[in-house]
Amino acid sequence: MATQNFSARISWIGYIRFIIMFLLFGALIISTAGGAVAGLVHLTLGETAAKYVAIGLFVGGSIACFIYCLYRLIQFKAYTDDEGVWFLQGYFPWSAGIKGVRWENFDQVLFRPSLFSWLTGSYTVFIRDRYGNTVTIKDLFLGKQWSALVNGRAMGSPTPRSTM
Repeated sequence: MATQNFSARISWIGYIRFIIMFLLFGALIISTAGGAVAGLVHLTLGETAAKYVAIGLFVGGSIACFIYCLYRLIQFKAYTDDEGVWFLQGYFPWSAGIKGVRWENFDQVLFRPSLFSWLTGSYTVFIRDRYGNTVTIKDLFLGKQWSALVNGRAMGSPTPRSTM
């Protein structure tokens, strides 16, 4: 008999948080780097070329960074398979990876209830193993239901109870 696998993605709240952080920090970093490059161009090609290079770097760099990070955020996923419970994450190649717990070490999946979570359907979920280690997933869409499904699978129940 094949077991059922469950997956969940980051909710729209995670995207809003990403956009705010990008606007605060991304623009600052890109404008600082663009200013340094424009200064070097000003020394070699003149003032007019430096203005266009600075604007081009700021706009082009901002758009490229935003699209790349948004693309990576879309790929974030919590899922189960025959091996365990996993969370695929990471914005950059050096930080990308999978965190999780194998079924033989699995303890339970918990979620943090709050008024905001209830209103948005976006929960912080904790995957715990039997040794006390925890994988934290912020802003998981329908994390409450996903937690119930994963815990139900771990307990061996064919249809987990509803959490509505």
